[in-house]
Amino acid sequence: MAKTVLLRIDDRLMHGQIGKSWLKEVGADIIVVVNDKTFMDENSQKLMEIVTPLNTKIYFLTVEKAIKELGNLEDDTEALVLVENPKDALSLVENGLDIDMVNVGNMSRKYYKKKVNETVYVDDDDIACFKELKDLGKTLDIRALSTDKADNDDKIFN
Repeated sequence: MAKTVLLRIDDRLMHGQIGKSWLKEVGADIIVVVNDKTFMDENSQKLMEIVTPLNTKIYFLTVEKAIKELGNLEDDTEALVLVENPKDALSLVENGLDIDMVNVGNMSRKYYKKKVNETVYVDDDDIACFKELKDLGKTLDIRALSTDKADNDDKIFN
């Protein structure tokens, strides 16, 4: 059974920093991209496969498939799970994903979003999802790189 060692919110999903920094930091064997759009987009999948380190498997699942199949992907592996937004992270956690911490890495700047730090911008829906994650006992780890110092999650709620 695959064990999730990191659940990361990053609207870029899979990119070079994931393969170079986070994968090694958490000791994951596989990468699982949980995103409905990417599941249907072979070109996006191919681009993500290009930046995936050699000898590392990458899977693409819808949120619904991840809820049903994530733990059964491979035996004796550790998974780094990538989602695009807090809503998808909350869906996984509410449906049994066993994880204590959610890494908030990159949520792009939009004119209607509030700045948390240089890489994270949130709107009211995001804040509501983060509140629910906190209410479920999950720690929010706000940092883009594994070597960065984590920002205080109070920045999301203020």
